[in-house]
Amino acid sequence: MHRTCRLSLTWLVLLLAAALLLKAGCSPGQIGVDQPEIISPTLAVPVLAPDSPPAPAPLRWLPGQLQLHVLDVKHGDAQLIISPTGETLLIDVGRVEHAGRVAQYLRGVLGQAAVDYLMLSHYHVDHIQGLVPLLRDEGLQVRSAILDRGGGRDEYDSPFYREYYDYVSDPAHGLRRVRVHVGDQVDLGPRITVSVLAVGDIDTHLSAGLPTKNDNDNSIALWLTFGKFDYWTAGDLSGQTDARYTDIETAVIPFLPRAADVYRANHHGIDYNSNPRFLAALDPTVILISTSHEVVGWKTVLRLEKQGDVYITDEIPAHKPMGDITVVSQDGDSFVVAGRSYDSK
Repeated sequence: MHRTCRLSLTWLVLLLAAALLLKAGCSPGQIGVDQPEIISPTLAVPVLAPDSPPAPAPLRWLPGQLQLHVLDVKHGDAQLIISPTGETLLIDVGRVEHAGRVAQYLRGVLGQAAVDYLMLSHYHVDHIQGLVPLLRDEGLQVRSAILDRGGGRDEYDSPFYREYYDYVSDPAHGLRRVRVHVGDQVDLGPRITVSVLAVGDIDTHLSAGLPTKNDNDNSIALWLTFGKFDYWTAGDLSGQTDARYTDIETAVIPFLPRAADVYRANHHGIDYNSNPRFLAALDPTVILISTSHEVVGWKTVLRLEKQGDVYITDEIPAHKPMGDITVVSQDGDSFVVAGRSYDSK
């Protein structure tokens, strides 16, 4: 009696399972073509990945904070520096496809697409192509001046440079272009200094006393100090001498005031930059790399990882992408990068 009931119950369960499979468009022993394969409750193979979470909102600036923002513009560069008293310097703007994102980021951090100074580290496309669209289409306001290494319309053979030159030179746009020289300082208010340590000279074609071969060699190198905190950024400054480049990194070592706390890696972390001599002299605690898998240099990344903590904007193999990277310091004695605290040297 009990055995008959158990057999009947077993057959009932099997019949119900078969009916459910047929309803789903499957026959027993087959996995539905349009269904996810579930191997076990703990080993599910999802067919559709969940929607990616929205990018976090940029950190709003608060009075008294020094903020350094390295924007994720893939193979390109864009940085925003905000002084403790609210003066702003935007360095480079990425490619044309990044113009809208840079404007949106500025509005998120500052409440408006407006800066006191805009600097072009050099004239390569991944640094300047987005500038005219940013000014013309996105309404970026530059209250004081646009800073670069100077030069006439034929200074650099690029349609994007000429577009920039024509736009900035048009009096109707009300922009002021200023050529920077070694020793110049960008006035971002009290308690902070931003000094030019190197820049390609359009008259002598020298940088740090050496002849330049490529516009990377001409990159503007800046040193920022806020109390004990020191920061280096220099566009695509070259770190080796060959047929294309001159090793400006080594030539600028004598001008370094001291060791740096944060190093924004020269030239996207490519292998002919951040050379060992320069890196040893700079001795940074934290390295920020604006790069992507298209341009990253593995020898340099490994060298930088031995030097300090590395934060990378875009995704490269075996490394977590940080997206936009923010450095914050309240007093210069310490600083925070992506939620991690460090003491200044």
